[in-house]
Amino acid sequence: MKKLLLVSFFNSSNIGDKLISQQLYEMLSHSFVVKCIDFSSVDVNLQSANLYPKKEIKKIGILKKILLPWYIFFLNSKCEWKLRYLNYLKETDFVCLGGGNMLMDLGLFPNYTYKCKKMMQYAKEKNKFTAFISIGVAPFNGFFQKQNAKEALYYTDYISVRDIYSLNTIKSLDYNKNCFLSPDPAFLLKKILNTDIRKKVAINVFFGHGKEKKLKKIEDGFVSILNKITSSLPEYVIALYSSEINDYDNIYKVYSRLDSVENIYIHKINNLEDILQLYGNSQLAIITRMHSGIIAFTQHLPIIILGWQKKMKGFAELCNLEDKYFDISDLYYNPNRITDSFEITINNLETEREHNKQRLIHIQDNIKQGLKFFTDLHGGN
Repeated sequence: MKKLLLVSFFNSSNIGDKLISQQLYEMLSHSFVVKCIDFSSVDVNLQSANLYPKKEIKKIGILKKILLPWYIFFLNSKCEWKLRYLNYLKETDFVCLGGGNMLMDLGLFPNYTYKCKKMMQYAKEKNKFTAFISIGVAPFNGFFQKQNAKEALYYTDYISVRDIYSLNTIKSLDYNKNCFLSPDPAFLLKKILNTDIRKKVAINVFFGHGKEKKLKKIEDGFVSILNKITSSLPEYVIALYSSEINDYDNIYKVYSRLDSVENIYIHKINNLEDILQLYGNSQLAIITRMHSGIIAFTQHLPIIILGWQKKMKGFAELCNLEDKYFDISDLYYNPNRITDSFEITINNLETEREHNKQRLIHIQDNIKQGLKFFTDLHGGN
């Protein structure tokens, strides 16, 4: 079998990113001898034996938030990881960067796009076959980020993207080779057997990104809608959670402002097992992070989607849940639309579960067909 170097978010603090990494590894290892390295550290994935280790949720200080992008940009521009990466290239035939919003940059510096460009460039200089697999593309925060993305694509032999918005972005970047649409591999997560469904609603609290004034409105919106749900459904328990550790500061902010917390608690998610357990005994989830939604969908859990990026709308369209999709600004502009949808959904739980179950089969078939096309075309065996 040919050898493939898989570069992904193996050591991320985001459970969704780690899930993608693991699913990509499992998919590709049927056709290649796969070596995994983490995108951030450019080092061997040391967590392969326990992908979701238990760890305490830690707060990130303001100073670290300010300085971290500068530090990452410095390391990337110096390419301190280059020697390690070149050594890995000696032992492989294929280089695949995959999973998550890899070809994007929201910050001031072109950290992700620059690193993608250099990784692809070094691989092509060593005559390796290069691929992006099941990635999200954009947004870009400026000209240099977009330019780096274009150059990364120049060195790429094969690319598949997870949503139509990423596909359209690729086309706008003048990529003149074929680009394939393949749903996120996290959809391949297996359904667990849940036998303890309770009157519980899981609410994924995340504000998205934006200016302080907008984020404050979103915070106010979450507080308002939670107060309304708890007053109209006093018999339900509400779990506030996120699949990203760094969201918990804002979850505590919302929790501290609620009129009553008698039936509300903060559910700390440290690993995949935790979020599956939460979904396993919940009747409904309101989600704002895409992979919180994908994991819920794989468990056939009815969901309502609050979108803050185009990828969220693409997720809703893929799942045929356009009627369950709301822009996150509806929290403060049109909160009644969300609560009305919540009421309709909770009164039709079995219908919603069956819809998700049937749609998931179709999505999983598409992912498997896309992977088969890649391995057949490029001779994994």
